[in-house]
Amino acid sequence: SMPVARPRAPLLLLAASTAWLAVLYGVRLGLLESAPEADPCLGAPGGLLCRAREGLWLTSHHEVFGRVALVLAALVWVVPVRWRRALASPALLAGMSALVLYNVRFGAPATVLALLALADAGLFRPAGHAGS
Repeated sequence: SMPVARPRAPLLLLAASTAWLAVLYGVRLGLLESAPEADPCLGAPGGLLCRAREGLWLTSHHEVFGRVALVLAALVWVVPVRWRRALASPALLAGMSALVLYNVRFGAPATVLALLALADAGLFRPAGHAGS
């Protein structure tokens, strides 16, 4: 029998996703797309923020976020059903990271697969509905 989602689970996922998007856009706009006068690498080219920015650009260039998200999202479909929701949530967050941080090619299908897995695992079913 498939576990029935708790009524708060979709709200918790929505809150976590929204908070994660805020963090991601903060990183993207504050660090990766900063205005020239606010560029962290102008004053301290070897500083921590500059190295973090360089690392993010390299991971983005090599599509690391998207690839990780796609692997996680694909794994969701081969693990036992009882583990599907536990793996699909990080896959969704990784997919969102990929989408916001320039890895759309792999991030988009990973996000869709993760959302489909969450739906299949019953996250979005009304409480008390056992599914078909």
